[in-house]
Amino acid sequence: HALDFIPNDSLWGDLWGMRAINAPAAWDSETGSRDVVVAVIDTGVDYNHPDLRNNMWVNTAEIPNNGVDDDGNGFVDDVHGIDAFSNTGDPMDDQVGTWHGTHCAGTVGAEGNNNEGVAGVAHKVSIMALKFLGANGSGSTSGALVCLDYAVKHGARISSNSWGGGGSNSVFEAALSDAAANHNHLFIAAAGNDASDNDGGSHYPSNYVPTPDALIAVASTTSSNVLSSFSNFGATTVDLGAPGSSILSCSSSTSGSGYQYLSGTSMATPHVSGAAALLLAKNPTLTNMELKSLIMDNITPLASLNGRMVKPGILNVQAALAAVPTPGLTCLHADGRLRVFWTQQGEKATCVSPDGVDLDMLQCAGEFTIRRLSNGLIATCDDPLPPLTELMCLESEGFIEVEWADEGESANCITEAGDILSGPLVCQASG
Repeated sequence: HALDFIPNDSLWGDLWGMRAINAPAAWDSETGSRDVVVAVIDTGVDYNHPDLRNNMWVNTAEIPNNGVDDDGNGFVDDVHGIDAFSNTGDPMDDQVGTWHGTHCAGTVGAEGNNNEGVAGVAHKVSIMALKFLGANGSGSTSGALVCLDYAVKHGARISSNSWGGGGSNSVFEAALSDAAANHNHLFIAAAGNDASDNDGGSHYPSNYVPTPDALIAVASTTSSNVLSSFSNFGATTVDLGAPGSSILSCSSSTSGSGYQYLSGTSMATPHVSGAAALLLAKNPTLTNMELKSLIMDNITPLASLNGRMVKPGILNVQAALAAVPTPGLTCLHADGRLRVFWTQQGEKATCVSPDGVDLDMLQCAGEFTIRRLSNGLIATCDDPLPPLTELMCLESEGFIEVEWADEGESANCITEAGDILSGPLVCQASG
């Protein structure tokens, strides 16, 4: 048994939502990873906020503030995201007073345990700021499309969408299906604040059904574990609940305290987005549909929500995290040997075939510590502890080979001379 992790953030005591979703227990084993990118599609994000600046996504292909579209993607100086509303590369939140996108971003991933303000569900994450809503909080579907396209093309596996309105749009629904099917993207959307039944209405984007259905529609709950009075619901169109009433999070870093309370399904949605980020940090090999299932199958049931959503209950991030399978080395070729090559200590390895051809299909998803015990070809493969993220090489230039048989069997590390060394590495798939 262990005590739940309590961060030292100064406003932690006011974050009732984090306790409601069992986040402290989850943080005992996982606090997030900067390798996970979450797109916040909204009014923009104050990327200078002291609780957000270290968790902002960075477009490394863009040179900041040089007035040039270095990566040729149509946006100049899009270092932290884009503003599709004004067609610029600066996604600064300009919704004065509400700072809607900044508030949502803080719930997803305000830096945790930094002696500053609040903590997001993911203490470490990369927040991609994608603005399509203007200062008045309104925007167009075409702008949302630009943001979604940017998100999937720049590596965001998750998007948090605290917006809605207007009717169904076939082009946007097709884009959602493309994001789900071809980019392994999970789209998390607010159910709406009309206190109405979405089963009989048309609240979009939360009512879309992409193929595959990698969309989670989120209702709002209160600190009393009941549906918020304003929240939409729907036995077949709303998936689960999450804290959304009187939620404290980030606001502008240049006015007031830098933090404020807001209410809405907009505030519930980023709790789920942050939870998805934690799950992906623990196992980067999870698919979008696996993420959705883990979240929905591990709720805290609430009788008060029976008949009002697909999974009548609220998000339980600790239970979902506990159900995440531990990743291993995914072997996509049966019965053979690979060589793993590296150059510098701490760098990622390249998986190559025995004849030296790069094997991009091999997913080196587990953090297998490969150590050379002495000069030459002697090495060991340690059995790592979770969380597992990537194949890491701890010594300098050399080769090592990995041998496996069928799915589920153990792989061995072998020398170039054919001597089997310690292991095992478990192959999760083969053939």
